[in-house]
Amino acid sequence: VVLGSDRSAGLAEVAAQRLMPDAPGTPLALRADVLQADGLQLPYRPGSADGVLCIAVLHHISSVRRRLAMLAQLLRVLRVGGRALVTVWAIEQE
Repeated sequence: VVLGSDRSAGLAEVAAQRLMPDAPGTPLALRADVLQADGLQLPYRPGSADGVLCIAVLHHISSVRRRLAMLAQLLRVLRVGGRALVTVWAIEQE
């Protein structure tokens, strides 16, 4: 089972329509259940994920404390031995 979430209801809806499990013509590998959720309060059970992707989100979180809290949420939902991929980007980097 592949799950996805986004804080934006609009973006979650776009993803849900593109990855709908029963959408005609959607390849099995691209199907997912998508919901609106806050990365600081993920609605998934602890240890329920084999893997976590967090792409281009962390740099939008307003403080170091909140960024660490979000990373803690990602770790919380990972099973023992699970893997996480977190990417960030910035226009201005040293």
